[in-house]
Amino acid sequence: MTSLKNKVLLSFIIPIYNPGNNLVRCIKSIQKQKLRSCEIILVEDRSTDTSLEICRKFEKKYKNIRLIKHEKRMGVSISRNDGIQNSNGEFIIFVDSDDYLIENSLLSLEKYILKNRKNDLIFINNYVTLRDNKFFKTEYISKKKILKKKDILDVFLKEKDTPIECWKFIYKKFFLIRNKILFIKKVNLGEDQAFVSNAICKVDNLPIYLKPYYCFEVGSSNLRNKTGFNPAVSLLKVICGISKLYNDKEKNYNIKKFLKNKIQKPLTEFKTQIIPLNNDQINKLSQYIKKNFQTFKKLNYLFPNNNFLLSLKKYGAEKGLNKFKNNLIIKINSLLKNKKFNDLYVFGYSFYSLAVIHALKKKDYKVKLILDNNSRIKKKRSLNLDIVTPKIFFKRLKDRNNLLIIICNQSKEDVLNICNQLKKFEINKNQITHINFRNLDKRYV
Repeated sequence: MTSLKNKVLLSFIIPIYNPGNNLVRCIKSIQKQKLRSCEIILVEDRSTDTSLEICRKFEKKYKNIRLIKHEKRMGVSISRNDGIQNSNGEFIIFVDSDDYLIENSLLSLEKYILKNRKNDLIFINNYVTLRDNKFFKTEYISKKKILKKKDILDVFLKEKDTPIECWKFIYKKFFLIRNKILFIKKVNLGEDQAFVSNAICKVDNLPIYLKPYYCFEVGSSNLRNKTGFNPAVSLLKVICGISKLYNDKEKNYNIKKFLKNKIQKPLTEFKTQIIPLNNDQINKLSQYIKKNFQTFKKLNYLFPNNNFLLSLKKYGAEKGLNKFKNNLIIKINSLLKNKKFNDLYVFGYSFYSLAVIHALKKKDYKVKLILDNNSRIKKKRSLNLDIVTPKIFFKRLKDRNNLLIIICNQSKEDVLNICNQLKKFEINKNQITHINFRNLDKRYV
């Protein structure tokens, strides 16, 4: 691979914090591609593993690899922003250090970008998921080659799960700088959502690249498995960030509908983060809400029936947060009413299941362990509970009659697939329940 000074087409930005052995795989997967002009920017965010040493070796060996080393932990949002601001490429591609690019996949992408050089944003319609040593191809919106302004949001709104990860798009750097599109600082959960929403709403045309080049490894990162104050305040910042993009005077109805749709996801995820918080942490959150009073006032207008926002409106910030938290705990525990069991398990390792475990613990329910189909999860224990695959668990389980399994996955398709999987292990339907954080009154089983 060669690098042409002052004529860099692509900047690959990799934020790095403790990716372990995956980092070498990630960098090599880009460096081995036959590209005419690219740079790789490694943003090392004070990792405690060998990441810095690995970065230095690559920087020393290749002229087109640059290292940005943080003097203190800054988080993934600032890491990506530093990459944007220090990049020389005409276009920017984000790559997570746990993931990698498919072999010999970028030459055709490079040709496609050159062909669509006048556009500010390119959507990647296909990618590959690596889950438990198996590869799955995911295809999104359409076979169209390009979407016009009037169709972009309409197409995304029809999707059940709109793509919000930043690596699913390619960005022209000038477009980001001109529109001041950056990641919200000090946000380490949901940071993609406001960034991508802002970009989508600003473009006139959206070319769609139909060939996969990105491989996303499920479970390799632990960011989706964290609960507590920092994720909670991160989600509030994301909610406020997207809310500020919403303009009531906007004539394009789809833009307003799209942004409302994007706010729903972090609003739902926030429920999982407030449950484990103590009084001091609730108080700190309330201070943030008070500082952004006007934004939350707008949110009340946009979502008049949202229980979280209604609680804030009725009781004020701190008391409203406490009321909302306690009501969530009561509601989750009420879902086990009239269920007969001796042993309790949760299915799906994520912040959803961790929130359920915290809520049940408040009412003295004891979960025995966490079931998850992904054998490549780095952590084998969480909240002092083992994380095991169903295959291993049921192989050693003798009595299957007096147990209850709570499925914490949020996709209806996933929930139904897990139910079918559990049936093969001779688990009856009355031994399975589901907690749906989007609507706690609606369960898929």
